[in-house]
Amino acid sequence: RYDRVELLQRRIYQVRNADIGTLIVPPGVVIELEGQQPLVVRDSLIMRGTDDLPITVRPERERDRTVFRVERGVRSYVELENVIFEESIETQFDCDSLKVTDCEFNGPAIWEGIIQVRGSKFTGEVSLSSWHQLSVTHSVFEDGLTIAGDTRDGHLLNNNIIGGRGDGLRLRRFRNLEIQNNIIAFNRLGINNLHFEEPLLGYNNVFENETEDYIECSPGDGAISVNPEFVDQRESDYHLTEGSLCIDAGNPESPHDPDGTRADMGALYFDHPNSIEVIFAPTNAESFELTSVYPNPFNS
Repeated sequence: RYDRVELLQRRIYQVRNADIGTLIVPPGVVIELEGQQPLVVRDSLIMRGTDDLPITVRPERERDRTVFRVERGVRSYVELENVIFEESIETQFDCDSLKVTDCEFNGPAIWEGIIQVRGSKFTGEVSLSSWHQLSVTHSVFEDGLTIAGDTRDGHLLNNNIIGGRGDGLRLRRFRNLEIQNNIIAFNRLGINNLHFEEPLLGYNNVFENETEDYIECSPGDGAISVNPEFVDQRESDYHLTEGSLCIDAGNPESPHDPDGTRADMGALYFDHPNSIEVIFAPTNAESFELTSVYPNPFNS
């Protein structure tokens, strides 16, 4: 048992039967878990990797099933950035606040708390329970997503829910939930609303789910049902190809994509080369002229 553990950069640690109050993990660390439940964090977990030096969590023996747990403590807080949880590791997080950015989870995820997820990928089943705020954006779910709890301020924006063996998006319970600009396709079932109220749906592409696309909910404004035209779904490359009807099809009131164009549907936006957004306002001009660019931005 430890009250606080802070690991050193670029080291490999074998963990077995550890009970830690606060665990801090820097970039480049590899954590190898031995046993079915080798690590329990009872207060705060902070794992901050980088693009160049991600943190890796893996079983000591390949494909051994193991659990990485966080139990709600006095000030239970989880922050994960650029962390890779390898196959067969299940994450069970029960905390006050959970922030996840640019991470990868290759096992089941069962989380509860105030949840914020951005730019992450999940290949196993995911269940998110929140009683306050829930924000999931620009993330990929390859085996379904379940929303539970009594979410008062929930937002599922610009995600891909693709190829799940069961429900793509299962809504068990919520209070206020906005679901927009998502691609939900090729699952056994699209959106399965088990709650007595409907979420705020709109501008989603819900396509070719085996059983049905919508159960106990309506598509809403701006909805389409077309092949999203991914670059390579088999290789999990969910970028949109040129000509995809998901491009510039998101809610026009959503924040624009980084290239300045209207929001796309899905987790990964299509980058328009040399795109320039032009806004015309009323004038008294009698004619318009498009001149050459000066100074030339492509001239070294």
